[in-house]
Amino acid sequence: PSPTMSIVNSTTEICSNNLVNITLNSPTSGAIITLTGINYNGVVGTLTSPRNYIPGSVISETLINNTTGTITVTYSFTVAGNGCFNSTTFSTTVDVKPIPVITNTALQLQQNICSGTTLNFLPTSTTDPGTTYTWTSNTSGTFTGLSASGSGAITDTPVNTTNVIGYIIYTITPHLNGCSGVPVNYVV
Repeated sequence: PSPTMSIVNSTTEICSNNLVNITLNSPTSGAIITLTGINYNGVVGTLTSPRNYIPGSVISETLINNTTGTITVTYSFTVAGNGCFNSTTFSTTVDVKPIPVITNTALQLQQNICSGTTLNFLPTSTTDPGTTYTWTSNTSGTFTGLSASGSGAITDTPVNTTNVIGYIIYTITPHLNGCSGVPVNYVV
């Protein structure tokens, strides 16, 4: 009989900078599974083809999407065994979603205010207008009018209850399509 194979891809959709997990199987005795091609479509990966695997092998590589949109990576395989070759191409895909990036400048991420001034800071991202933001706050000093955490714009009205300059550090994390980006600090 013609050799056959199956692919178990537990990572059909991942965030950039994560590992794929693709298991290659074949019921054919002595089967050799060959990775015949990878179409990264602009995603950064580490594999080259052709590359041979035995049944039970797991493909695991980190994929990096440096663009602003989801990119599909395609892995293509053939299988041979018992002196026979199956010319059918077996394939699987992985959608690699971008990581959102906060694009405010260093100057925009620092603000000096007087006690009692209402903040109105909304981070920006060039990744996607659908990017959302969560944040937490930490202080150096004694304040009222602060939220410990929140989402979206930061609209606290901090009041310094001492005569000493105080600082508030808001740690902001961007989120998009289930992927979280690198947090940045907004210092007031």
